[in-house]
Amino acid sequence: MKCENCGGEVSLEQKFCPFCGKENTQATEHQRDMDAFKRRYEQTEASVKHKTRKYAMVTIRVVGIVVLLIACIIMFAVAESAYSMPGDARRRASQRNPEPYKAALEKYLEEGDYRSFCSYGDYHNLRWFSDSPFREYRDIYMVCQDYDAVMRMAENLILHGDEEKWRTYSMESDITHFVNYLDSFEERIDRNYSEEASRFDIYVSDMQENVNLVLETCFGMSAEEREEFMSLSAGKKSVVIEDALIGEE
Repeated sequence: MKCENCGGEVSLEQKFCPFCGKENTQATEHQRDMDAFKRRYEQTEASVKHKTRKYAMVTIRVVGIVVLLIACIIMFAVAESAYSMPGDARRRASQRNPEPYKAALEKYLEEGDYRSFCSYGDYHNLRWFSDSPFREYRDIYMVCQDYDAVMRMAENLILHGDEEKWRTYSMESDITHFVNYLDSFEERIDRNYSEEASRFDIYVSDMQENVNLVLETCFGMSAEEREEFMSLSAGKKSVVIEDALIGEE
């Protein structure tokens, strides 16, 4: 390029003309443009790096969450398999040789240990279907299940049933469950079972006497009050049980 003053050859990198010493205005403008371009470049580079780091962190977190979810699913599947496999093995063993299991069930019934009867059946994953060798115990098992639920909820209520503990422990749910289980138990023993199950009537009667005893001794009902109580609706039964536990205001 030519010097505007003397016409000598100068380059854009030379701020002054080497011939006349005049300032090279084009070189100055070029340097200013280069500095502005460099600043924009550095700003753009910094912005790109910041966004890249931000997106990289988000990606890492998303991948980490996905990996954790997959690991949880795998662990849940393994745990389910580990839990079900022993139960399946016990069920197959009981199907292959049912007689010892029947003997154990009979023993629990004869001893009046109806709750252990349920626990034993559940633990060994016994089946009560029509094609099962244990089908004759189906009806009595269902009664024992309701009986166990009634007794379990009664124990919870008695353990927490004083007025002081009532303030820190809400028994409304337990009372509701107790009444529902009690109604279910009464309905079940009133049903007409198969002739095959009639041999268990003595055990059903024994369970009913035990439940009546709980109502009379734990909730302060006389025989007459108990009979009247059983004729009430579920809501009124709940009120009676609550009054028996904490007393009327």
